[in-house]
Amino acid sequence: FDRSRPSDFEDEHPADLEAPEVNPALDLKTFPVEGLEKLIVVAGPGYGKSALLTAIGGLLAEGPQVPVSISLAALSKADSSIIAFLTQHVSQELDLAADWQNLAEQGLLVPLLDGLDEVPSGARPNLIRRIANFSARYPLAPWILSVRDPAIVSGLHDARVIELLPL
Repeated sequence: FDRSRPSDFEDEHPADLEAPEVNPALDLKTFPVEGLEKLIVVAGPGYGKSALLTAIGGLLAEGPQVPVSISLAALSKADSSIIAFLTQHVSQELDLAADWQNLAEQGLLVPLLDGLDEVPSGARPNLIRRIANFSARYPLAPWILSVRDPAIVSGLHDARVIELLPL
């Protein structure tokens, strides 16, 4: 069905309708790979976005990358950059001394940004701007962001949007 053209009375004949084109499934077990370095994962509530981020983090932890799960609600409240948040909150919480900036510059830091929908709508533009700044400042650092409604994400032009489908 071509949504770019206006509807026509003739479109009501089921025989004329074509099956929608379905993109082949992506294998996120290989994340990050070329073309899949910066992802926005879209899915409804209960579809497993957080579980997916946890699973990808577990796979990444087996290699040289350093995955870090970041609650976007907490990052928004902190009102700081991703690197400053990691330094001030995550390092303190986990009692570790990581050089987050160096890891990001080398492309080894992988922020797993969860729950954009949980951030108040008035705070989202500033938060998205901080994610875009991180992405521009550290182009080698892959990341994944999860969201229910893709309409609330704007300004992350270098990210690929993928949708989780129900099983």
